[in-house]
Formats: sequence, C-alpha cells, structure tokens
Amino acid sequence: MNIRFSALKRPLAFAFALLLATGQSLLATVLVDQAGNRYEGEIDTLLNGEISFTLADGSSQTIQVVDLTSESRAAVENWAARNPDKVDVHTRVDEPPVPTRTVAPVVPPELRRQNLSGMVSVAVIINERGQVIDSRINRSNQPEFDQLAVDAVRQWRFQPGKKDGQPVKVRVIIPLRFNS
Repeated sequence: MNIRFSALKRPLAFAFALLLATGQSLLATVLVDQAGNRYEGEIDTLLNGEISFTLADGSSQTIQVVDLTSESRAAVENWAARNPDKVDVHTRVDEPPVPTRTVAPVVPPELRRQNLSGMVSVAVIINERGQVIDSRINRSNQPEFDQLAVDAVRQWRFQPGKKDGQPVKVRVIIPLRFNS
C-alpha cells in the first residue's frame, strides 16, 4: 500500500492507512491489576469474573476482574457492554460442541500452484444454538491461509456445548491443516 506524504500530515488519515496496511488494531486494551502489573492486548471472553486475555505477544492470560484496579474494571464493563456475544463464554464444559456441518477452506488456484502447506488454528465462539458467532486466528504458520480458514470455519454448525445439561456459549480452538 502506498501512503502519500500528504496523508502523513493528518494523524487520523495516517492511523487509518496504517491500520489498513498492517491489518492490526491500533487500540490495544490495557488492564492494570492492584499489584501494578500491566497487561496489554485484547479481551477475548468474560465468564464469572474471569477474563480470557490475549497479550500483545500472542500468548494467553487469565485475569480475575476482582484483582483489577477500578479503572480497569470499568474498562472491562465497557467492553462487555459493547461485546455481549463474548460475555458468559465457557472454555470448560461437560459436553463439548460437536460439528454437525463442516466446510472445507477453498484454496484459490494461484495458492495451489505455490505448493504451500501449513497449519492455522482458529479460535471460535459457538453460541447456544451451535452457530459460530466469532472467529479469529489463534496461531498460524502460513498467513496466506488465515482468511481462508476463518471464512470456512464461520460456516460450520455444531451441536452446542453443554454445562450442567444446558446449552452454553463455548470458546474452542479449531486446527486446520493445508496441504498442496
């Protein structure tokens, strides 16, 4: 992507151009606990006062809301209000979700000709009706396959996961292997 010098004079235009060029968020969430530890990254889910958090380096961290400063607790409450589908999401259930419909990624001919192979893990949230309501790359060793993996997994359907006999929202990791 070419960024003209004139865009650099306007901070918002530059920030937007940088966002488009890198595909990354410019606004990371920063949480601070009462001991002064600082966590920078992205909130994934919230369940019973426990935050699933992806740090800026890609690693995962579980943070207790009760341990956060009042400002960070307020930030989590604001996040929860903006992201209701990611609240009350389980990672441990009595019965895991079971795929009832899977869709294979469609690899375009130009990628096939490159003879690439790789592994992409997609983190998904499956709702109480077995629909994928959120998906994002968890790990990947071949970025060319990332969007193909996400597009395919978004079409999957599941028998919902259950906790105490009741369907619940569940976050799971789906690994997909690409071979040419």
